[in-house]
Amino acid sequence: MLFIRFSCVAAYDGRKLDVFVLSPESTSYQSVERSPTFPWLPLAAIPRFIRQSLADGETATLRAFRSWVREQQPD
Repeated sequence: MLFIRFSCVAAYDGRKLDVFVLSPESTSYQSVERSPTFPWLPLAAIPRFIRQSLADGETATLRAFRSWVREQQPD
């Protein structure tokens, strides 16, 4: 049997985005407040863009998201 472990997993339940990181000590996933891949990106803001895409469409929302991400990135 093959087991694949991902170092980081995200789950969206329709309201909230949760990120889980594999803990090497316990070999279980722990919930984190910031993504290890994008530590400067506030996860709580992401569901807003998911909801926006349902109203405004994917293309318009992706443009808005890219603009917002550029504003969030550290200099």
